[in-house]
Amino acid sequence: TIASKIVKAAKIEPFRTKADVYAALDSDVERERLKNYDGFLLINQPNIAIKQFKESQICKYECKGRISSSYEMDQIKAVQS
Repeated sequence: TIASKIVKAAKIEPFRTKADVYAALDSDVERERLKNYDGFLLINQPNIAIKQFKESQICKYECKGRISSSYEMDQIKAVQS
């Protein structure tokens, strides 16, 4: 899907502009469909603290073994504060 291509590309190299997001797609059809959501695209600087937490063994153990997916978000919010 378009979303999965964007997420995969952002994991390799974070986007700096909207043009980078469009460049991550393979076809003009995908780019045209994404234009419908252009107003919702926000390019922010990556949060290093969250990235380190998500990649840490603590998060992999604590977050992934929980029943509630909101637990991971709660832990990320705790890191941000």
